Amino acid sequence: MELNSWIESTNDKQIPEDFKTINSLQLKKRRTILSNDDRLKLIKITQSDSTSLESKFGAYLLLDNLELAEYTFSKLDLEIQEQYLSLPIYRFMK
Repeated sequence: MELNSWIESTNDKQIPEDFKTINSLQLKKRRTILSNDDRLKLIKITQSDSTSLESKFGAYLLLDNLELAEYTFSKLDLEIQEQYLSLPIYRFMK
């Protein structure tokens, strides 16, 4: 939670807005159901050509679209896939 607060409050341009949104919404999803507005934010992330595969993967997970999450995950470099296995968001893959 503290990390999320820092991520949301920082003006660091090295942290993409998509990452901030996904991080915040994964915490929210653990506590409650995502709102329609939350889901629309995630859909916009998946539809943007400028969004990284990592962000699209996270958005698909939070949208419970496991087929597209798995497909996107398979397109990630093996090194990045291995990193994701230990991240909290990966629990939504199960």
